[in-house]
Amino acid sequence: MGEALFGAVPGPLAKASSPFGGGVGGSREEMCGLLSGGVLLIGALLGRELPDRPDDEAQRLAQAWRERFLQAFGITCCGALRDTLPDEQHRCRPLVREGVALLRDLLVEEGWLAP
Repeated sequence: MGEALFGAVPGPLAKASSPFGGGVGGSREEMCGLLSGGVLLIGALLGRELPDRPDDEAQRLAQAWRERFLQAFGITCCGALRDTLPDEQHRCRPLVREGVALLRDLLVEEGWLAP
């Protein structure tokens, strides 16, 4: 998804998202990495670069992403969400595919990504 917005994803952005997998460092105790990764992507797209700048649009879109995620999956916590999936290797892949499509649809609807 980042490639669709930024071309090549900047190295620091790709690196910054790495620890989100498994609900922060594989703990499965925190927010799903897909949700937090989407928030990071929204911040990279719309976030402020200086603390005295407004961030209303980034905040609004992040809230819309969280609401859409919650509506689709019913929960945001990694471990609880993972427990709803079949116990198999790479069990989160279908969830990631569906979630990326949800985020893409939101960004298209909001005019930040071409259809």
